Amino acid sequence: MQRRLRSSIATMSVFGLLLPSFVPLLAFDPNYIISDEEMTDYASLDVDGIQRYLDRGYLGDYTTEDLDGETRSAAEIIWNAAQNYQLSPKFILGMLQREQSLVDDDDPSQTQLDWAMGYAVC
Repeated sequence: MQRRLRSSIATMSVFGLLLPSFVPLLAFDPNYIISDEEMTDYASLDVDGIQRYLDRGYLGDYTTEDLDGETRSAAEIIWNAAQNYQLSPKFILGMLQREQSLVDDDDPSQTQLDWAMGYAVC
């Protein structure tokens, strides 16, 4: 009887420790990933904040011509796009990472750069 009681207590303790790790899985709603407020918070990062985030990979030193023909850093291009389209720079950074791993990649291919946001990739 003592042994069974100890075994039950041990089992409940293990489940008690594991239960908090399962709670986020139970609360996940695939139809709600990000709020409109978070997605449109275009002031959530400034150019320096974006640059610090990009410094972990290739885009930290990347410069290219923007739509106006001006040579700009990736951070400036992301910030300008965020301001023009009123999208959070964090959302844009997340898309760059999700679609082509461009935030962390140290040596992306030209194809990764060409299709950075994943639009029209077949």
